[in-house]
Amino acid sequence: MLNVFRRDGEVIYHFWGSELLYMPPESGQEYRHNDSLDSFWNMLDLTPEGRGDFHTQLSYTRSAKISLAMPRKQAFFNLRRKHMKYKGSCHCGKVAFEVEGEVTEAMSCNCSICSRKGSLLWFVPRDKLRLLTPEQDASTYLFNKHVIKHRFCSNCGIHPYGEGSDPIGNAMAAVNIRCLEDFDLSSVPVKQFDGRSA
Repeated sequence: MLNVFRRDGEVIYHFWGSELLYMPPESGQEYRHNDSLDSFWNMLDLTPEGRGDFHTQLSYTRSAKISLAMPRKQAFFNLRRKHMKYKGSCHCGKVAFEVEGEVTEAMSCNCSICSRKGSLLWFVPRDKLRLLTPEQDASTYLFNKHVIKHRFCSNCGIHPYGEGSDPIGNAMAAVNIRCLEDFDLSSVPVKQFDGRSA
């Protein structure tokens, strides 16, 4: 399958894809002789003039930018992460969750608790995190100003996520990406945060 992309400043648009659909073979016909049909995707007018609102839905922002110098695997993961739903849990599975969003970077904090836990944190709106296990199974640890709920499993001790608010009061979740299933940690940059001085 061939995909064509078009760059417009800092945004890349999906322009055309060569994916084909194949008609089912007739009785006694070899599959190699099947006729092919253009998929519905390719019947759409994907030119900038004819795309309309569909234009923005096909865009990849700077965080998913593709470069000729970027390894294929990295480019694939950048596009794949855009609106993915991930599952995660503590070690024993007593605390399990799913979270939706784009992992563009993770944060490593050097505050007194984060430096001990070694978490790599990804921040998402709280409503993007859904618990798959009873909320009471996730214990809570509070310290200092008591503004961040550090959620952990009382059985295995793993801290899969935390809860708090951003500077303007929006409820947020800090997901420990080390607890996500089948997630390539090397595919995201890690930002260092000086929480010790904050």
